[in-house]
Amino acid sequence: MSELKKLENAVDDYIKAKSEEDGTFVTGWVMVASLSSPDHDSTHTDGYVTVSSEGLPHHAQVGLLKVSLDDKQAMSIFNTMSAIAINLEGEDDDE
Repeated sequence: MSELKKLENAVDDYIKAKSEEDGTFVTGWVMVASLSSPDHDSTHTDGYVTVSSEGLPHHAQVGLLKVSLDDKQAMSIFNTMSAIAINLEGEDDDE
């Protein structure tokens, strides 16, 4: 079994185990890993590796990455606004 197929199976198994709905299945995925090396301190040679599910076209990979980034940014804004709202509610209770 190829290394990519092992990764595909691991992603499928992980999603199925985390899913609350029966019949959930993966239609495509993209993984980005940050790399460094023991020489990083002297060469500053960080890098990235991108791996995707077999047959996932480039435009779908970019779309998944974009949607994921947008979701992370939206959640960050939501969490910040929630923290502000909670803080403001606490100030009202003090009066």
